[in-house]
Amino acid sequence: MLFLTTVFLALGVLGVRALPFRSDPLANVTAAFTEAGVVPDVISSFNPHLGLDILFKDPVTNEDAHVVPGILLTTNREFISCFSDELTRFRGEPLETDQPPRWFLSFNQTDLPTDVSWVITIVDPDALTPQDPSVAQFLHFIGNDFVVDSAASGVNDDCLEGPTGLRNNSAALVEFFHPSPPAGSDPHRYVVLAYVQPDDFAETGLAYFNGTIPPGTDFREHFNITDFAVKTDLGEPIAGNFFLVGPAANA
Repeated sequence: MLFLTTVFLALGVLGVRALPFRSDPLANVTAAFTEAGVVPDVISSFNPHLGLDILFKDPVTNEDAHVVPGILLTTNREFISCFSDELTRFRGEPLETDQPPRWFLSFNQTDLPTDVSWVITIVDPDALTPQDPSVAQFLHFIGNDFVVDSAASGVNDDCLEGPTGLRNNSAALVEFFHPSPPAGSDPHRYVVLAYVQPDDFAETGLAYFNGTIPPGTDFREHFNITDFAVKTDLGEPIAGNFFLVGPAANA
């Protein structure tokens, strides 16, 4: 499937050596986490049971940016203008990641259970910069109460069943803060992890932040996803993915 067969190309952005292809698609994702240093920089180990597909909607082209492990979503992109034949370069915000993405789970069985809720998190282990991660991990998102949405369509997957879309109707515990490395920084890794949601997560998740989510972004700094997972009984992540945001290599 596209999610896994392009893992190897995407990892080239990190300067990671080519990985051997494995017939088990989840093993490829596990290897990508290790090769990119997500293990152990973010979590000590990773043993996924599901594939996690992520689609960002590009507001300029209206096309989906499909996240495969290690893909670079750039802050400097070029398009042919609709009003001229000249090449237009858009600088500044990484437009592909401005809005929360859509989420899909791929799996090895015929159906995902409909009575399970999911928690999805995003952290940046490279803030301020990969060379100076002095405020890492930076927390970008904790979404809860995700459930299977059979009406959602996603990318085709040749190796796993699905994918099955996820949706939620409740406010996120920590709202999405779009990935945006500081000017001049090398690309940052943004690590997405999915967990089975415990019954009492609404209470334990809020209690982790002393009962209220404070304004501003200071509380997002120095986050530790492993500590959060332990104290809220999330257990180990059941699926994961990661992407890079930064300037294009030829920018």
